[in-house]
Amino acid sequence: MSEINLSIIIPHYNNADRAIRMFQSIPQKGDIEILFVDDYSAEDQYTKVVEYIKEYRPEIRVFRNESVDHNAGMAKNIGLRNAVGAWVMFAGADDFFMEGFYEEVSRYFHTEYDAVYFTYTICNESDLVPHVDNSAYNDAIFRYMKVLSHENETCIRMSYADCSKMYRKNMIEQNGVECEEIRHSNDVMYNTKAGYYAKQVAVSHKSVYCYCRYPGTLSTEHDEKSFDIRKCAAIRRYAFLYQHYSKADLKAAGAGLQGLRLVLNPLLKGYGIKLSIKYFRLLKAENLPLIIV
Repeated sequence: MSEINLSIIIPHYNNADRAIRMFQSIPQKGDIEILFVDDYSAEDQYTKVVEYIKEYRPEIRVFRNESVDHNAGMAKNIGLRNAVGAWVMFAGADDFFMEGFYEEVSRYFHTEYDAVYFTYTICNESDLVPHVDNSAYNDAIFRYMKVLSHENETCIRMSYADCSKMYRKNMIEQNGVECEEIRHSNDVMYNTKAGYYAKQVAVSHKSVYCYCRYPGTLSTEHDEKSFDIRKCAAIRRYAFLYQHYSKADLKAAGAGLQGLRLVLNPLLKGYGIKLSIKYFRLLKAENLPLIIV
């Protein structure tokens, strides 16, 4: 058996056709393994993917999360526990990798880095035409490549965009980094901790991944419960950042007003005072300031 350099973990829920599209964007290489982790989809959706794998991509490893309280965080952790590659990446079943992705990521397989950050593109499901997203994450990469400063590197390390990052597996394991098993923002602490614990990081301006936008995804759920899950995850992230980075780093990364934003956000989004009080109390319990001075 050849050495596995990269494990690509693909959580899936009721999205068979797009999952197959994702598989087709990954070249068949002996040093890549694909872990397909179904998050207890409807039987017809699960079966459709498995039948495709059996016929066209038998090298793909199949797992199923049969927990009653299933969620994407659980599925991702199943993948992490079973991955054998030197590096790991997550990929959404509804997205796809860009042409030339293997050539770009493989440049880092035998380096000393613990984390590699790539830019990403986005597209609409209607045309699937990728274009570079004007996101804070992409902007941080471009700033760092222009000016190799501690402040710009810290901004990248603090970022929590999910699928355009590659982490060394033993760094993840040694520091107990895993996804939170929640419905939304399950990768926020995973990426926040990995960025902190990585000893050496690299960045690439080449986009290797494309996020597809379409109605009905988890990212489009904006009810109060979903909002609350995301903001509680944001508070846990803020607590980790405040405990592990200097105040100067936090302010340079734009987190100086993070506490205040968290408290005001429910009011600005129309969810009322109740959640604002909840978040204020959570911040107080963790001794987190509204404003970093």
